[in-house]
Amino acid sequence: MDAYRFSTQHISSIYSFLSRIGIEVDERPILGFTFLPGVMAEKGILVVDRAKLRQPADLLFEASRLALTIPSERQYLSGELEQTTEITTQQEETTLILWSYAAIKAIGLPEEVVFNAEGYRGDANWLITNFQNGNFIGLPNLIAMGLTTSSDFPAMKKWLRDELV
Repeated sequence: MDAYRFSTQHISSIYSFLSRIGIEVDERPILGFTFLPGVMAEKGILVVDRAKLRQPADLLFEASRLALTIPSERQYLSGELEQTTEITTQQEETTLILWSYAAIKAIGLPEEVVFNAEGYRGDANWLITNFQNGNFIGLPNLIAMGLTTSSDFPAMKKWLRDELV
């Protein structure tokens, strides 16, 4: 079992970060199955069932789906975000992962809290190595959304995607 699973400090740090950037978290029981255990959206709010939550990483990954959805659609996201968001292709998934990476850097968490052996289809070490070497897969998408620049990343100009113009 992952050593970070029960770290209430890591979860509290993530909650604080999400609140600061404008993603609301509602902690309460979730009935039934969710793609990532213990995490789902409801009307654009991140709902978390801490008793079912397996990884702090899941909080940031699902929050990235909310953050990278345009505001006019974000408020309607409910249920499993895996199926309801426009961000579904493998290329777009790398953008979600990179947003999560930028978030842990902003929060000040160790990379292993998010990129651990239980997540990312076994590619966590590969992702960490790429990011540490400056190979930021998905960065063009974050730049196109106006969230960062190639010279500033992992620092973000803003965390939530704007409406399309």
